[in-house]
Amino acid sequence: MMLPLLPLLFSPALLQEEPQVVVPEGHSIHGEAFDEGPRQAAYLMAEPAAVHFPITTSEPLAQKMFDQGVGQLHGFWYFEAERSFRQVAALEPDCALAYWGMAMANTENQQRAGSFAHEAWLRREEGTPRERLYAESIAHRYAVDRDELEEGEDFESTGETRSRFLADMEAIVAAYPDDLEAKALLVNQYWLDESDHSVSKEDRDELLLAVLTAKPDHPAHHYRIHLWDEQDTIEKALGNAGKIGPSWPSVAHQWHMAGHVYDRLERYVDAAWQQEASARVDHAHMQRDLVLPDRIHNFAHNNEWLMRSLSKAGRGRYAAALAKNMVELPRHPRWNGPELMSSSTHYGPERLLATLEEYELWDEVLALADTRHFGPDSAEGDRLRLAYLLGKVAVLREDDEGFDEALMQIDEIQAESEGGATPEAAELAMARLLSLHDVVTEVDVEASLEVLAELELDRPTLARIHALTGDHERALELAREDVAEHPNHALPLATLTFLLEQAGRHDEALAKFEELRAITPGCDLDVPAFQRLAPLAQAAGLPEDWRLPYDGPAEKVARVDLDDLGPALWSPPAAPHWRATDPEGLAWSTEDMRGKPRILVLFLGLGCVHCVEQLQAFGPRTADFENLGVELVAIGDDPAEALAEANVFEAYPFPVLADTEYATFHAFRSYDDFEDAPLHGTFLIDAQDRIRWMDVGAEPFTDMDFLLAETERLLSFGGREAELTSSPASTQVGATSAGSDAGH
Repeated sequence: MMLPLLPLLFSPALLQEEPQVVVPEGHSIHGEAFDEGPRQAAYLMAEPAAVHFPITTSEPLAQKMFDQGVGQLHGFWYFEAERSFRQVAALEPDCALAYWGMAMANTENQQRAGSFAHEAWLRREEGTPRERLYAESIAHRYAVDRDELEEGEDFESTGETRSRFLADMEAIVAAYPDDLEAKALLVNQYWLDESDHSVSKEDRDELLLAVLTAKPDHPAHHYRIHLWDEQDTIEKALGNAGKIGPSWPSVAHQWHMAGHVYDRLERYVDAAWQQEASARVDHAHMQRDLVLPDRIHNFAHNNEWLMRSLSKAGRGRYAAALAKNMVELPRHPRWNGPELMSSSTHYGPERLLATLEEYELWDEVLALADTRHFGPDSAEGDRLRLAYLLGKVAVLREDDEGFDEALMQIDEIQAESEGGATPEAAELAMARLLSLHDVVTEVDVEASLEVLAELELDRPTLARIHALTGDHERALELAREDVAEHPNHALPLATLTFLLEQAGRHDEALAKFEELRAITPGCDLDVPAFQRLAPLAQAAGLPEDWRLPYDGPAEKVARVDLDDLGPALWSPPAAPHWRATDPEGLAWSTEDMRGKPRILVLFLGLGCVHCVEQLQAFGPRTADFENLGVELVAIGDDPAEALAEANVFEAYPFPVLADTEYATFHAFRSYDDFEDAPLHGTFLIDAQDRIRWMDVGAEPFTDMDFLLAETERLLSFGGREAELTSSPASTQVGATSAGSDAGH
């Protein structure tokens, strides 16, 4: 539901004491902390969590929004939690706990958290004594428990302030034993601050069980999984695994956490099902609300877990498609790039190359050499890994020309490297390829195999090579080591099964094959590791599709169709329709640029100094964008007459249009709903009218070099997403023929 909004204001008393200041266009009237974070209205999400945290309000909607925000905190959905709490403050400007919630949602940004905590402190007298305790506690955490702060002060929690915060939370639990949210939040805080404050797991569990006994569908299942997330204790959380996702299906991280349990238990098919649910929820949310993927806390982390789980479960094609999809995601200097270690750009290439090698998808490896997935802007290590794989494929396919080309690429990467781990990694890659080439070309095979073992060539390849040379005992020894090191992983067990059959140990191979079938209901039958087993399946009298049925984890408390949660892969959201007027009063709209990629700039009038700087920055680069087939258009809030008076036709080599009603700003969510003010926005829209990249905020985007390179990179993917060659949803496999997955 879209909400009637009230301005987000400080209390009138405070405003009267402060001198009026001129706020730059796009910036918040409340200061720097409010420039960041979500600035668009919140809405009540479907299937709300079983969370109730009473606050003093005469607005029923404010209470619902507050409960939603607390539930989102429980799911580590911090960006959306802050949005919900901002909505509460829009409805109840003097609600101290609205600002408490904003601070709690910024646990990873102490400067913003401290600013919000101070606002909670200033309003601490509002509401009940219980609410005051919460407001004071968060102020204590960031040492902002005073009315005046120094200008430019840095906020930082310390061991002392964190201990005080925990003591405050413990006091709230003691004073209000029926406050379930206090108990849940306290347990999570013990986990977050464990290095500063140790409380036994049994005592924490007692608090959680009190919450879950009173409300069995409370999202605190999340915290209980964290509590027991170790190999020797994870069984304690098995009951929570089936309940956590359904406790609030709209929150992706709730689904993800159950994957922790199943991964620890080596139930990788179940882990993949949970992680897929998580990814689908995130993908749906990003398309619906025009949110860049890496703006969501834990998005890349969740998908990295999914790719690993899929690979362990024998679903390499989906894992590779997802990894490729992550490489194709829009990059942003602040949220997603090669240098950001927990971003999609870091995880995607790493998992894509690893999966293609594990699953011997050599055609896909060769295809990457002709794409921008590993272009010059990719991380050095990723480009080196691709060059190594190209060399490995060339050796195995006896392609001497390709082999020489790969060696040259490795040499070039090593020569251009500025140090770090690359030179040593390049030497290792080169040595492996040369020794592998010697084995394949039968040059001193025995010695070369010993060198490959010393160089730690991947064990499956080494095992198969030993079998090819007739050394079945060594091949089986390596394969058994791999299975022992990776229990219940699909590929090691498939390799061992195949090598047993090759060695003439048919009965043992059949026994291992049955073990494999039990853990691979959704595996890709068309990858080499499983294609090699087709004769064995036929000999055992099994159908061509020998996979077993699967319908999700046995612990699920409710039937969930993964397709209902969202799409398996991310795709760019549809660009909203827009209309604007040029200086001569002529109407322009989406139709005037349909079928062509374009950069759409939403600026805050010619009176905005930074906006003019942005338009001037685009001016000399217009031809560069046109060389990519990309047109530029800018829409501001000046009347058409003002644009004509400023002679924008001659000032800028692209259309500058008027939208005084802010309809386009609203449509593209380039608007601060809380303060009723437009925001700067820059959007790349492709020829299919989909948003491929965007930046919305207090400042206009002016890094033309980045935007030009990112535009070229994104459009090089041709407006398509990574494709799945097998069904993504694990519920769809196992009961049909091998060919039934075609087209998904």
